[in-house]
Amino acid sequence: MALTVSEEVISLRIEGLDEVRQGYRDVIRSQGKLEDSTGEADKVVKKSSEGFSKLEKRLVALGSASQIAQAGVLALQRAIGTLSAPVQLAANFERDFAKITTLLDDTGDGFSGLREQFLELSRRTPQDMADLLRGGYDAISSGFDESQVIPFLEQASAAAVAGSVSMTQAVDILSSAVSAYSESGVDAAKVSDVFFATVRGGKTTMEELSQSFGRGAALASMGVSIEELGAAIAALTLKGIPTAE
Repeated sequence: MALTVSEEVISLRIEGLDEVRQGYRDVIRSQGKLEDSTGEADKVVKKSSEGFSKLEKRLVALGSASQIAQAGVLALQRAIGTLSAPVQLAANFERDFAKITTLLDDTGDGFSGLREQFLELSRRTPQDMADLLRGGYDAISSGFDESQVIPFLEQASAAAVAGSVSMTQAVDILSSAVSAYSESGVDAAKVSDVFFATVRGGKTTMEELSQSFGRGAALASMGVSIEELGAAIAALTLKGIPTAE
């Protein structure tokens, strides 16, 4: 039976509605698949994050272990250094003291006594043992008797501290002055007193005196006393004449 126009329209509408419904169902299915895919992707990301987190923890743990190992090595090195330092100091002492003994006539027991005096001196003075032994060597080389060395070094140590000079400089200027005025009976204490009076009264320093005293020491042979020499230096430096001149 032939369809009328109305029937055809109704049929088309019904068929169109079915197609729309089918399309909607396809969209719903696609959305479900998309959600499923997104869920799977989230799971992958979550697993990846967990993997990276575990890897990070392992790297941190490995780094901590490395740091601990390094700290252990450093601590061991410090411990070895602490243990070896006294041994090295003792070796240095024996080496430097042996140089002094080459200037002396004593042997055996005589050296042992001087060795103990140096050790005791190092406990009373701020200079290290190397400076004291070097000063002792220089003093003996300048003509000091073995029995005079320790008292001289003690005076030189005090002069070095008060005059802000090195032990070497203090030993040099005191030994030079004592040697120059040996016939007058001048000792290191006297020289030290005169030089500090010169520093206070003039425009000079202990360091400048130590660098230029050699020129003035020649006046000792002309009968100029050390007090007169010190007073002359103080007066000249007050007038602007450098200590070295």
